[in-house]
Amino acid sequence: MKKYFVKFFGCAMNEAEAEQLAQVYENKKWSRAKNWREADELVIYSCSIRETAENRVHGLVDNVYKWKQKNNLFKPKVILTGCMVSSAMGERKRFTLRQLKLQLPHIDEFKPWWAWGYEQLETVKTRAKNKPALVPIMKGCNHFCTYCVVPYAKGEQVSLPFDQLVCQVENLVNQGWSEFVLV
Repeated sequence: MKKYFVKFFGCAMNEAEAEQLAQVYENKKWSRAKNWREADELVIYSCSIRETAENRVHGLVDNVYKWKQKNNLFKPKVILTGCMVSSAMGERKRFTLRQLKLQLPHIDEFKPWWAWGYEQLETVKTRAKNKPALVPIMKGCNHFCTYCVVPYAKGEQVSLPFDQLVCQVENLVNQGWSEFVLV
């Protein structure tokens, strides 16, 4: 059985989307690896809000590359997604995909969040039952604050209709969830 590992950086929305990616893999009958060294595919869900988050992505990619070189391995396949990729491939570009590829030459695939095929604004059940369920209520932003990449990475603001939010939370309560985080 093939194994995947998703490593996310950043906000609760990125955590929710990383869990949605995990569901995409599990729907394809892949199993979750305990760490990236055991995985056939490593998906890095990136953050671009602060330079330190981008530096951590660069550090992880470098560590994976060095480990693969040292052990003469071709796996895991390294896929970059999230804000760094979406900022380069979306309608609102912060930088080009070419620039990103030059910065991260050891990435095997660059894939924006919208190319994964999971339903947007879908409730996310976290792995640990002792943690709250993540309930995305909006994506994107229509403001262009000087410090923020969200409009570039996530596009225009799209909000979950209130009646759908209530329905999702009611379904989670019926499944035994008692704590929620709206992201």
